[in-house]
Amino acid sequence: MTTIPSAIYFKDLKSRFIRVNQALAKSFGQASPDDLVGKTDFDFFTQEHAQAAYEDEQRIIQTGTPILNLVEKETWPDRPPTWVATTKMPLRDEHGTIVGTFGLSTDITEQKRNEEQRAALELQLHQAQKLESIGRLAAGIAHEINTPTQYVSDNIHFIGKTLGDLEHVFAAYTGLLQWLRTQGPLPPELAALLAPAEKVRLDYLRREIPVAISDAEEGLARVTKIVRAMKNFSHPGQDTFTPVDLNQAIESTLTVSRNEWKYVAELVTDFDPQLPLIPCLPGEFNQVILNIVVNAAHAIADVVGFNTGKKGTISVSTRLDGNWVEIRIRDTGTGIPLHAQPHVFEQFYTTKQIGKGTGQGLALARAVIVDQHAGTLTFETQPAAGTTFIIRLPLQQTTPPNKEPRNETPPAR
Repeated sequence: MTTIPSAIYFKDLKSRFIRVNQALAKSFGQASPDDLVGKTDFDFFTQEHAQAAYEDEQRIIQTGTPILNLVEKETWPDRPPTWVATTKMPLRDEHGTIVGTFGLSTDITEQKRNEEQRAALELQLHQAQKLESIGRLAAGIAHEINTPTQYVSDNIHFIGKTLGDLEHVFAAYTGLLQWLRTQGPLPPELAALLAPAEKVRLDYLRREIPVAISDAEEGLARVTKIVRAMKNFSHPGQDTFTPVDLNQAIESTLTVSRNEWKYVAELVTDFDPQLPLIPCLPGEFNQVILNIVVNAAHAIADVVGFNTGKKGTISVSTRLDGNWVEIRIRDTGTGIPLHAQPHVFEQFYTTKQIGKGTGQGLALARAVIVDQHAGTLTFETQPAAGTTFIIRLPLQQTTPPNKEPRNETPPAR
């Protein structure tokens, strides 16, 4: 068994190791096969994985039915997961009585990682194509909305300006009416003509119409801001470095994503007004900001709940730091658990509930910032207190953007 590269083991009825080969000892981080004798999977794996393996073995012992060519994910308390293709069989004595189990496992971690990376690249390509389509659609919608909005805005502005002229007419009419009343009873014909006007609450209209126009102008200003943000956010088909006002780009992304955070968080921004234009891929950069802000909103929602009236805070700041620009996005959410921190930027890794995340957002964010922009993406976190993601981009780009991320697993941070 010492020369066989696959891991081989024999266990008793209580799933204790009674014999293993050198390959298995090495995979368990042990110097000698003897170091495993008498121990169980619970001494090496996480509780969850050890329990699943124990239940498999007990089922084999009870039924005599083997498990053949099972692809299994092994999780460890102190290192990244590994993958094996394993076969588990009942161990019988010379009388045919089951006295334990034995198995053979082949490490396929590298193969599995390559498959995941290929899947991630395919997903990223699909996401990029989908974002480009959405970007074109958003730009078109923004244009379609912008034209009638401009008509309405111009007309409301005209009404507001005209109302100022009408105010003089109202004042003259009121003055004339008051003078006529000082001259004695009005002739019946004149009183009949003025009767409808007497029923109109001119003072109320003169007070409320300007307020209504002001509210309409404010609402249109918000629509215009959202439309402008949609146009700035989309950037369909942009595949070359472009000088970008990062403050404006971030502001547009925050506007577009407002529905994600407005119910759970207050937004605080602190933008450096002296920030120069930074060369970047605007569409990809905006997507990174969106991913991190949405994650921040979800983390805060886990603390304050949704529609409870309670709110956390998302703080976004920019500053110049030598030859770099630094962007910080801080939330007052749950923070990142210690066990999850080494895996934050791994593809398909997520701590969110099913339906709330795919584990791609931060992996793609890192690919965009590090691989495509030669920048850095790190984080600071305190469990139960919040997390700050820190993006650093160089002021100058010397190489064309790498549209495909490096085919490697990001290092743990």
